Amino acid sequence: VDRNDRQAASIAAGRCEEVLFRMIERAIKSKDSFFVPHAPDVGLVLELWSNCRLPDRVIALFRKIQQLQLHEQTKFAKLKPKAPMFRRVLNALAACGQASEAEELLSEMQNRFEMGDRVAEPTKFHYAEVLAAWANSNLPNRYIKCREIFDRASRAYQNGQESCQPDVALYGAVFQASSRAGD
Repeated sequence: VDRNDRQAASIAAGRCEEVLFRMIERAIKSKDSFFVPHAPDVGLVLELWSNCRLPDRVIALFRKIQQLQLHEQTKFAKLKPKAPMFRRVLNALAACGQASEAEELLSEMQNRFEMGDRVAEPTKFHYAEVLAAWANSNLPNRYIKCREIFDRASRAYQNGQESCQPDVALYGAVFQASSRAGD
């Protein structure tokens, strides 16, 4: 993607985020939930920022939505981050090699799941995104971190998390991550 395309995509993402927050402002002022955006609306904006390779914007929007949902739980319950929203954020972090941030988010998901938040359950696909983040990073010990992430997924499966069952996709992610790791 050339610079002009990225700049145009960034402008579009900014405009969509602006509309999203206008909806949120209106929903806060309104007594009903007509203007409350849905999770796919947020997901679209997350994806747009991700396509611009701007993980900081992805994380910032994700955290704003989390904060909003915490403060306005009843009205904004639809925006509670669920596995697909987490995966979009992880995908953006993976594309930019933001490994530490991706691993932190995966840990946050696992903690929420263990505290009873079933919609935050990490799956093998979430683990695969974190593997990709490590593979794409410039951090040292990428191969070791990839093995640790794979082992975490395996342990989660052994502890009863069926969604983390290692399969061809997860092994493939480890293989790809290990081949790109170069250390």
